[in-house]
Amino acid sequence: MQVKGKDRILGKKNEWKSIAIPAIVVLIIGIVGGYLWAQSNSIMKKKGSGLSPKLVARGEGLYKKNCIACHGEKGAGENPADIYAMDSKGNYVAPPLNESAHAWHHTDEQLVEIILDGSSINPRMIAWKNQISKDDARTLVEYIKSLWSERIRKYCQGPKHMECM
Repeated sequence: MQVKGKDRILGKKNEWKSIAIPAIVVLIIGIVGGYLWAQSNSIMKKKGSGLSPKLVARGEGLYKKNCIACHGEKGAGENPADIYAMDSKGNYVAPPLNESAHAWHHTDEQLVEIILDGSSINPRMIAWKNQISKDDARTLVEYIKSLWSERIRKYCQGPKHMECM
């Protein structure tokens, strides 16, 4: 009979371990997760967008001169109501460059390349390399990025975009 009592006591210890260990793991995950969340929020609240106000202003001028006719005011796109609309030739209309579409899925260098070399996907996006310099294209990208939220610019642009969808 004593053996049964010992088995019962050992069983209770094992039951306690089976509850305590997962509870401790969950607690640790919660503490670490809370710490990381607090750190990311404090980073988000720091002053400054990381953008150069002078470059953004210059880029806005270049945008108004070269891009606004197709991509619309403040990068809203040719048809903000339907960003996947097509023209009479079956080509997509100019997409939004603000954060409402997918411009932020590309890196700065990819955007510069599209501006200078045109789009292989949409012939309506012509190459601008004979009209503007690479520095001008980079300045345009700086303006385009000013149309995105700080969160998109810092945490979601380029290869990180899938984490933000």
